[in-house]
Amino acid sequence: MATSRFGQWSGLAAVVGGVLWMIVFAIQAARSSAEGSDEFFVSLNGLGVAGLLSVLLISVGFVGLDRHMPSDWGGPGYGNLGRAGYGVALVGILMLILSGASWGFDMLGFFILMVGSLLVGVATLTRRVLPRWGAIALIVGSLSLLVFVATDGLIAWLGVPYGAAWIAVGYLLFLGRSGRFRTASQVR
Repeated sequence: MATSRFGQWSGLAAVVGGVLWMIVFAIQAARSSAEGSDEFFVSLNGLGVAGLLSVLLISVGFVGLDRHMPSDWGGPGYGNLGRAGYGVALVGILMLILSGASWGFDMLGFFILMVGSLLVGVATLTRRVLPRWGAIALIVGSLSLLVFVATDGLIAWLGVPYGAAWIAVGYLLFLGRSGRFRTASQVR
């Protein structure tokens, strides 16, 4: 599949959003350990703008991934599961943006975003929309952040793999590797 300008820009946005996401969660985890407290300040105290920027950039990556799903091979791109996951993830992103990274509403937004990301990851794996390693990165990153949402304390480190997953997916988008991915054995 040919790489479009939007695909490249959305991939770049996803990479930057993933890096920023990792930095925000690493800073928050370091803060929690430095204060000697098991309490995690879910409001991402002082990191709200960076956190929201990372969510916005990742949402551009979501749109880029969704926009470049092929529909010419028997279905709406990555199937009903992927479409549902995309919709759920966008609701989570919207909740995070509207919450302004404040306690309560943003935790529900995190949870919804991770469920949507997990569904998209499974759909991209089963429909071979991304190379296997890219889809698995999104699944693992989403699962790790689901564990984070259910816990507190130094578990903030579990937010870092989700950012790494978007670096991987963004890289694939940037290279134009979204769409029906074929392995070498399928090409022959």
